[in-house]
Amino acid sequence: NFHYQQALQVYTREDYAVEWAETHHNLASNLSNRIVGDKGKNIDDAIIHSKLALDVITPYTNPGKCRDLAQSLGRYCIENKRWNIASDAFDIAIQADQIIYSSTLSSTGKRAELFETRSLYSYSAFAHAQLGELEKAVEIVESGRTRLMREFLERNREDLVRLPEMGFEELYGEYIQAIENINSLISNMPADQYSQAWYDKLESAYKQNQNVIQEIRTRVGEKYPEFRYFLGTLPFKEIKSQAKEAPLVYLLTTIVGGMGLIVTNDGVELLVLEDITDESLYQKVGESYWQSYLSHSYDEWMENLEEITGWLWNVVMGNMVKFLLKRNYQKAVVVPTCLLGILPLH
Repeated sequence: NFHYQQALQVYTREDYAVEWAETHHNLASNLSNRIVGDKGKNIDDAIIHSKLALDVITPYTNPGKCRDLAQSLGRYCIENKRWNIASDAFDIAIQADQIIYSSTLSSTGKRAELFETRSLYSYSAFAHAQLGELEKAVEIVESGRTRLMREFLERNREDLVRLPEMGFEELYGEYIQAIENINSLISNMPADQYSQAWYDKLESAYKQNQNVIQEIRTRVGEKYPEFRYFLGTLPFKEIKSQAKEAPLVYLLTTIVGGMGLIVTNDGVELLVLEDITDESLYQKVGESYWQSYLSHSYDEWMENLEEITGWLWNVVMGNMVKFLLKRNYQKAVVVPTCLLGILPLH
């Protein structure tokens, strides 16, 4: 930390904004992992340095780095139950992620970005739920889930190429041009990668792309309702409309616990799942389930499958069933996220 503090004497925000922000980012990373000194003060200091870095590294100036930095801030705030700061940090990370995602034309590129943020949306939803913002939590987790579906990736690309034949050739051209501008800037990054002029141009290009997307949602969506949420997030009322026949149950885990967000015609309720964490889930899957599966040991895999489904019943499904039956629901649509999505839940 001493060396980083010395660097800040040289890299001032006025003259070397990007280097200044990078140094604060490094300080935040060191402090969040520091094992000496007062833990609470280390976290407080890490939060201060992260926020300073995010003043310069924004969703528009450097969305990739901004997303990673904000996501790291959110995760150690989750771990230390700083819900307000965590939710704000994840909001920034998601904004940056959506800018990256909407600026990527190919389905391969989009899938690469999805891999980078596989737990971001669940963690963000968890933080907002802790603040009582349950409807927003549902919107966030549904947004993350939808983006993981190949059909969604393909649909958005198909929607895009339909624009010219629908009478919006100009908008289509503006969108393609905005993407090309971004890619050109990234491909021609100057040797001095901290050039403020280059970051200013990139920020302008990202903003132009977002403006075009908003134009598509507004102008095209007015005539064709399916475009109202183009490359965007469904509002809660749209998600709730899907729960007419049966409740939607979103299941998620974090490093401090799990939860279920149960959407019904009456709104959304929270189911606390305190006996499952990311760590306990990874241990169960890594130590038995995947090892036997990858080694093609069928009998051993079946035994492990029986064990893990029994464990999942105790920590997740049994609690969910009791919760639903108490409210007279006989069926539900279960929407597991992240690692829960590949496991048999019954």
